[in-house]
Amino acid sequence: MLRLSMRLPLAFLHPPKKLVIDKMIEHYLHMARMSYRVALFFFASLGLFFTFRPILLSRFALMQADPGDTVYMTYIFEHSYRWLLQNPLHSNFWDMPIFYPAKNVSAYSDILFGVVPIYWFFRAMQFLPDTSVQLWMITVALMNFFAAFYFLKKQFRLFSIFMRNWCLFLCF
Repeated sequence: MLRLSMRLPLAFLHPPKKLVIDKMIEHYLHMARMSYRVALFFFASLGLFFTFRPILLSRFALMQADPGDTVYMTYIFEHSYRWLLQNPLHSNFWDMPIFYPAKNVSAYSDILFGVVPIYWFFRAMQFLPDTSVQLWMITVALMNFFAAFYFLKKQFRLFSIFMRNWCLFLCF
């Protein structure tokens, strides 16, 4: 049994005071993390600018270069949005009002149902259909960039400028 006078000192329960070198190391690591984030933001912005240059420089007045795919995607997205709102012309999802009187026209191509909620979000925010497709393209490209960055960071533990360049190459 311990007497009160034989108590152990409680100094080991309190953390030691930080030394100046510890504060300098923490500051350096914080600055390195911030510069890393700034560089990542810079590379993402650079990739977006060079990929979507026609859209961004025209202030969303122009579409991407290939008019066929862009117009078709806009039609598919808008059909799904109007089907969601239960528009009478778009009452059946699989019977798009194109190639009339053919039925089951949506099965002729990919309907992009996995990524169309992003488009629905922009349409719900009252953007026009073409602007919503432009914003959808930019959003999907950014998501692709950060997914590639996260994958390379976690799987291969790459933290260099090489990794950011590789993400630019893969995604944009």
